[in-house]
Amino acid sequence: MLGLRLGKAPADSFCGTSGHEQTARYRRLTLRVGTVSYQAMVGFAELPFDVAGILGQDGFFDRFAVTLDQTRGLILLKRSLPA
Repeated sequence: MLGLRLGKAPADSFCGTSGHEQTARYRRLTLRVGTVSYQAMVGFAELPFDVAGILGQDGFFDRFAVTLDQTRGLILLKRSLPA
């Protein structure tokens, strides 16, 4: 969908809410939120079409307070202050 070639990207296993082990392939990408850019390792996994998943708690989502609004299809991010 994004046009990334992931065939030789590093892979790792993870287990989500389904309880089944799955494989994600990782690429270092630049992500931009507003005017701020972040480098992060981003994992991509093939999930069943009825399963929504977001990987990235380490290196991206750990920098924000995150609100998932499933009914409106929104992810709201508010930059967290360093501890």
